[in-house]
Amino acid sequence: MTKKFGGSRAAVIGSALGLIAGMIFFPPLGLLIGSFLGAFAGELINARVKGAKPGSADNAKAFKAALGAFVASILGADAKLIVGAVMIYYAVKAVVK
Repeated sequence: MTKKFGGSRAAVIGSALGLIAGMIFFPPLGLLIGSFLGAFAGELINARVKGAKPGSADNAKAFKAALGAFVASILGADAKLIVGAVMIYYAVKAVVK
């Protein structure tokens, strides 16, 4: 989703690294915050490496990519919650029979 929001490969990698770091240092909210900050930092670093001068255009693009990473984290967690609930339902249903 980071790519869909205009992020580069660096933002995707930053999002993954931020997710892992957030999970280790600030559980459980670190999963969301780390993903967002990692994508933001990755996109800013990518812009600097390409020679762009610091400015609001880079920040806006980085924020948009980070927002995509955040939305993906939320949707992924929701999907896992739904799948887990369905699995529990069928497990309980099988035991009760």
